[in-house]
Amino acid sequence: MMDTFDVLLVDLQDLGCRIYTFVTTLRYVLETAARHGKAVWVLDRPNPVGRPVEGLTLRDGWQSFVGAGPLPMRYGLTLGELGSWFVKTLKLDVDYRVVEMEGWQPETAPGFGWPLGERIWLNPSPNAPNLWMARAYPGTVMVEGTTLSEGRGTTRPLEGFGAPDIDARALIEEMHALAPHWLEGCRLRDCWFEPTFHKTHRHALQRRANPH
Repeated sequence: MMDTFDVLLVDLQDLGCRIYTFVTTLRYVLETAARHGKAVWVLDRPNPVGRPVEGLTLRDGWQSFVGAGPLPMRYGLTLGELGSWFVKTLKLDVDYRVVEMEGWQPETAPGFGWPLGERIWLNPSPNAPNLWMARAYPGTVMVEGTTLSEGRGTTRPLEGFGAPDIDARALIEEMHALAPHWLEGCRLRDCWFEPTFHKTHRHALQRRANPH
């Protein structure tokens, strides 16, 4: 496939989270382009979760398709900037260019990098239906490694989590008691949902079939 072009244009809407596979895809593309002498241009787009950097850095040896390198969970870069970081960190000899945005304001409210009212949200993935999902995703995606549901199979995936045996109100009270400063600017509320597929749906059905 690499013989069929000279320049590869990357035009993807990232979610600003290390686990998102578009990040790893960009790394693989850059490494392969370097080996084959091809150019890579990124048509840059806003990082929907803005500039804040949060989370632990991926440890060496744990790289995978959902972990492309020693990045924090929320890295605060655009995809174009992230590509530059890969080129420098991996010491890639590749013709890499970023077609920059104009007027991006990642520090300015209320959008904090996302041009509210100017640019509509187009789903980059089936379970990425809105901006608010993107901003919850760096935290809620970690629930995937548990038996809890992260909301897949509902109309608001990755904006909430749950399981049939969770006391939601007690959990919210405990979260406020443990780290009230983490919850500044947001409101947690209990709700009820039953996914049409995925983890909690099966657990809920099992509980109904065998309640004891």
